[in-house]
Amino acid sequence: GVTPTPTPTIDFIVEDGSEVANANAYCLDTFADSYHALYGNPTAWSSLTQAAKQEAIRKATRACDERYLDLWNGDQVTVTQSLAWPRAYVTDPTGDDYYADNVIPTELQQWVARAALLVAQGYTLEAETESSATLKSETLRSAGGFEKSVEYLGGKSPQTQYPALDAMLEKANLIENAGAGWGYSEA
Repeated sequence: GVTPTPTPTIDFIVEDGSEVANANAYCLDTFADSYHALYGNPTAWSSLTQAAKQEAIRKATRACDERYLDLWNGDQVTVTQSLAWPRAYVTDPTGDDYYADNVIPTELQQWVARAALLVAQGYTLEAETESSATLKSETLRSAGGFEKSVEYLGGKSPQTQYPALDAMLEKANLIENAGAGWGYSEA
């Protein structure tokens, strides 16, 4: 018989601001637990195993870095770090001070916790199209066979939007205006 190859275990390596080698997460699962406990501790999160929570956090972290690739304020501390953060030269929301370049801002950790819940609920956070093209119009059809044509002024992004997540990082001044959504950046 053939011996099955064991599934490799993926290490959960949290970036703490010190440019941790091979980091793949912006927050601990215990941070996400505390965050969700503050907001009603949804069963979709609290019922997960620790390994499932860590997987959701890893996926949310990757989606975060992909989502805001061209929108992050400041500069990466080193070109060799695994994730987009830590960053230098990022002013706080008051504009009077800088975030320390050896920390992961609480707002970023909260974003990841919130996005990890979406992952746990089955949402896809990564862009599903490679084009930044917008829809000018579309025909919507109901299950009952009714049709409605809709025309969008300025266009509609073909990708799922998460404006509440964008707003979390915009308000903290961690990103520039996220604008039209996933993968969008001002020219």
